[in-house]
Amino acid sequence: MQAVFVLLFCHLVHFVFGCTPFIEHDQSRFCRNDHAFSGIVRFSRVSDSEAVFQIQVIRNIKGGVTFPNGLITVYGRGELHSCGATRLNQGQRYILYVSPNDNRLSVNHYQEASPINFNRIRRYDCSCEIEIDLPQQSFPNNSIPARDKCIITEQEFGCTFWNGFCSRAASRYGPRGACQWVPGRSVC
Repeated sequence: MQAVFVLLFCHLVHFVFGCTPFIEHDQSRFCRNDHAFSGIVRFSRVSDSEAVFQIQVIRNIKGGVTFPNGLITVYGRGELHSCGATRLNQGQRYILYVSPNDNRLSVNHYQEASPINFNRIRRYDCSCEIEIDLPQQSFPNNSIPARDKCIITEQEFGCTFWNGFCSRAASRYGPRGACQWVPGRSVC
């Protein structure tokens, strides 16, 4: 009886905390995924267990999923997923971040394919990591050297955070410098 209770409790905890808000910058999502590309949704089907999309690739941004104008199939979350279904509108253009999962490309993030989003992604430096250190979400104390990361505190977490990025300072005479936070240029 006690084993059944523990099993049910663990399942409930997973269900309750499976989609709690977690602050993560878009650069972290981009760098974590194997591929990023823009494409137009040509076919969309969402069932209880999964979502299936056929995408006409317009441009590879990171990694090559197929040649331009080629069609690929990607998979997302279904209606019964605790975080909600992946929904891509047929005929609309998106920027998608995908990675292989069980020999299929899984959509991990998507956003509007706008000039603003393309320009922001172009500045991402995946040799730098972004750590969030806010009262509501402390970062784990990891072993990444200070020069290889940007630590976001309440000072940097303002209205310009989402349009900012973490990048290494360029150097004319030698190796690139330490990572530094570059705030977005939004009007607050």
